[in-house]
Amino acid sequence: MKNKTITMLTLVVGVILSIGSAKAANMSYTMYADFTVNLPTSINPSNGTGRVWLGNFSNGSSLLSLADIQSGNNTLLNSFRPLMSFGISGGSLVGDTGNGLRGSISVGDTSLTTGNFAGQNAYILALSSTSSVWSNALSAWQTAGSYNAILIRSANDFALNSGDPACDFALDSGNGQLIFGTQTASSITAAAIPEPSVGMLFLIGAAGLGALRLRRHTV
Repeated sequence: MKNKTITMLTLVVGVILSIGSAKAANMSYTMYADFTVNLPTSINPSNGTGRVWLGNFSNGSSLLSLADIQSGNNTLLNSFRPLMSFGISGGSLVGDTGNGLRGSISVGDTSLTTGNFAGQNAYILALSSTSSVWSNALSAWQTAGSYNAILIRSANDFALNSGDPACDFALDSGNGQLIFGTQTASSITAAAIPEPSVGMLFLIGAAGLGALRLRRHTV
């Protein structure tokens, strides 16, 4: 009985220590856009209304590499992990009076579970969808069918701990790498995310036929 009590106490102490080590990080941020943001749709080519998101991309077990994201197509956004979003109206960030949008948010820890972004790379994504709920925004964007988006690999990663300075996230390629979209001296405009190539579709189809044949042989 005594040994069991000692074992139980040891387990409890171990749990407490593990919980104490998983400290969530807070990040101060500034989000700004010095450019007019254009998010054209098939219905409204001059649309300047939508939403900009901060987040990154994961396959579930690891973050997608920049090369994987650059070669992505219109299904890429199914892998997007959103942290927070800001409204865009008339080509400008809603509520920005000239100094950007400032605040603080928890970025969790370094794991890839929901809500955790500390120390990870950061991407800025702008879509014509206006919903502040990511699943609804993505669904509306996919239903629209034009697949126009602005995607920037931010020059700054998400903060690793509460001692990090404020992170600036800018909706322009001067403060990151523009992956989808075009930019002029005064504006940044969404561009179409590429459709899967004919060759890729052929390979996918061939793989499907191969799997079907294998299944038939094994039945």
